[in-house]
Amino acid sequence: MSPDDPEATTKKDRASNDKMLQVLTLPNAITMTRIACTPYLGHLIMQGEYKFAVGGTSPFSLTIALLTHSLAYVVLAVASVSDWLDGYLARKLDQRTVVGTFLDPLADKFMVGTLCVSLGYVQLLPLPLVVVIFGRDLLLIGGTLLYRHRTRKSSSDFFQTNNAFEVEPTLTSKVNTALQFTTLGGALLQAACPIPGSDVALHCLLYVCSISDVFCCCCVTLLGTPT
Repeated sequence: MSPDDPEATTKKDRASNDKMLQVLTLPNAITMTRIACTPYLGHLIMQGEYKFAVGGTSPFSLTIALLTHSLAYVVLAVASVSDWLDGYLARKLDQRTVVGTFLDPLADKFMVGTLCVSLGYVQLLPLPLVVVIFGRDLLLIGGTLLYRHRTRKSSSDFFQTNNAFEVEPTLTSKVNTALQFTTLGGALLQAACPIPGSDVALHCLLYVCSISDVFCCCCVTLLGTPT
């Protein structure tokens, strides 16, 4: 069969489209939107616009915030909702892809890192906790890339999604990520609308989150397994 054969060209185009479909799905689009909005959320925090930041970065949340002038009640967990939504749609629409298993935790790490830097910059988060969270996430990302490097068949296979391993977070990782978002969200809410006694709860969250991060770091270091 010659290279110019229409049938061969059609099969090649179909194979190319199949690869694209592994990336261009609705859940992946939601995840990439969350990644794109994260820097703006960090910008709001660093500019002291805590109440706008609490509203999230979706146009709907910001519109509601601007119209009501009462921004603190707007749900902080816009990112968490989108995190749940992309996973739900991936299962519901049968659009779970290898790329998606990488993008979703990457979006979480990017948002956690951005929140850590911005909240640490405005001194709403203690520096030791920022270092611990960053250390844990760097270990996870580095371990994942190293594992991918060791299991690839050739140098050109590193970014290919065909027959690539999927990233499946463990229960420990899910709990730790939830604690991180709760702690970071609590620090942001405390700045947006201080409530008497909430500083005590926030300090407890800081300690629990720190212990959880250290535990995850120990799991990765001692067991060699990303958690």
